[in-house]
Amino acid sequence: MPLKHEGSIIGEISGPPNPHIEAASHRQAAPASRETPLLRQSGEGKKTIIGLMNYANMKKQFPYITVGLILAVLSLSCSRKSEQASPNSPDPNAWPEMESFHMVMAEAYHPYKDTMNLEPVKGLAENLAKESEKWSAAPLPEKMKTQEVKAKLEKLKIDSRNLADLVKKGATDEQIGNSLSALHERFHTISEVWNGSNAEKHEKH
Repeated sequence: MPLKHEGSIIGEISGPPNPHIEAASHRQAAPASRETPLLRQSGEGKKTIIGLMNYANMKKQFPYITVGLILAVLSLSCSRKSEQASPNSPDPNAWPEMESFHMVMAEAYHPYKDTMNLEPVKGLAENLAKESEKWSAAPLPEKMKTQEVKAKLEKLKIDSRNLADLVKKGATDEQIGNSLSALHERFHTISEVWNGSNAEKHEKH
């Protein structure tokens, strides 16, 4: 008996393909083939939903971000203004040395003007001389940086020292009174320049 090839023997045993079995096999495999696209679509959908949620959160946070930026800009602006208005910066509308001299002058001059009392000026003459020295040596405000004002301050310093020397050497009341009056007038020539040539003149103190 001729030998048959193993494949042909198996083929004879297995017989022709059964269409019903193949159909059932395809039906069982179909769900697996459809499952992969669905899972892929589900993953893409999740990414889309997450993206939309992130966008919604950004829209909710946008007003807060905008407000934060505005506050930061305002804070920076205020900081710069604060630096410009630093206490170390000189006030263009202040002349502290003039005010210091004025206070001593008022205490010395008013008693003499009102009652011819020279005792206050005799006690304050040296203070007037020192205040005038400080005033003439101090930096001038911007609008007072003129040779005229510098000359007036220098003359005020000299006259203040002369008054103090008169008191020290025991000059007569008339000499002291005349020197005080002249010094007071010289002071007001400076204060009137400071107050402005077109401004109404202040009452002399």
